Amino acid sequence: MRLSQAIIVAVFMAGFTVTTEARTECRIRLEGCGRLMSVQLMPHFHSRQQFLSFVQTMSISSVCSTLEGFNECVEEVLTTVCASEDVDEEVHIFTGLISYACSPTGQQLLETMRQSSCFGDMSSYRTLERHIDMCGKQMHQRMGPYLREYDMTGETPEHDVFCPLLAEAQECFVGGTANLCGEAFGQFLNPVWETYVSYIFRRVGCYETLRRASTFAKRTLEHFLGQ
Repeated sequence: MRLSQAIIVAVFMAGFTVTTEARTECRIRLEGCGRLMSVQLMPHFHSRQQFLSFVQTMSISSVCSTLEGFNECVEEVLTTVCASEDVDEEVHIFTGLISYACSPTGQQLLETMRQSSCFGDMSSYRTLERHIDMCGKQMHQRMGPYLREYDMTGETPEHDVFCPLLAEAQECFVGGTANLCGEAFGQFLNPVWETYVSYIFRRVGCYETLRRASTFAKRTLEHFLGQ
């Protein structure tokens, strides 16, 4: 799946669910917020060329208006129909990340990122795609054995072994992308990474919910870069 397709599907839709599997009114309404936003943004993500053209011409403030409308929709649902539901904390994490992205600092960084050479032409954009794909493959290869062991036994890997691998993944995804596309990428993505990773691994050092960890880093970049 291209990053441009995953920006809606993998992040906004997958993240906004309640912990119960039941099709409650709360869950239905939260998913409705995501669908309303996807209707406005999805037409720009059907192909690499459409996404690249969108990045080159978009107004950050206009996009943030859509994202903030999504946040307002979610907040209204959380305080009404979801008031008695056990809503997954990811809902609050993602709306917080949107608030960060659309803050004055976030918008300034996004504007700098938008003008990066990585979005200057299709060749440069494909180079960025290949870099992200390489980081994802390396992360899977290095962390995969530990994640499979956790899946089978429920035993977490040693902190001193696993956490450095997570740091290496951050350096590849965030640091490597900053080296390739400009420092604004690192300044923007580092707090995004650290916020969400600290949430994922909050209960057992840096390695809670391990099965999700192998896909998190790419998904986070997908959310903000598109592919």
